[in-house]
Amino acid sequence: AGTAGRLAGLLQDDPVALSAVVDARSTSFDTAAALAHEQEPIPVAIYCARRAAEWENAGFGASIVVRIDPGDQPDRDCGRVGLALVHPRGVESREHVVRSNAPEIRRRAVLWSSDFFWNAIRDATVQASG
Repeated sequence: AGTAGRLAGLLQDDPVALSAVVDARSTSFDTAAALAHEQEPIPVAIYCARRAAEWENAGFGASIVVRIDPGDQPDRDCGRVGLALVHPRGVESREHVVRSNAPEIRRRAVLWSSDFFWNAIRDATVQASG
């Protein structure tokens, strides 16, 4: 939510990721927050990740949520990024805060999410098989 579809676009460019991802959806932060009845990025991200796992009856659900608020300077917004991964052993989450313009906040959010999801999925899979 709030990435303007950037994560879905990144996944579609990678044949390996595309074969492993069942579905990728994008919405606004406000829509996701209203559905989650929450305004903080981490709880919204966890809500979305849980719904993603349930929609597809999958063992994993991932979500990236970007909340952008006006910053203290005209060209510097404050972005709060919530990342969540729901897996059979629990929930992993992380939050980042960045001050920049909206496109740069979204770009960084997607880069952070790809690293976070890769490592969290790998760790959850290793723990489950070990």
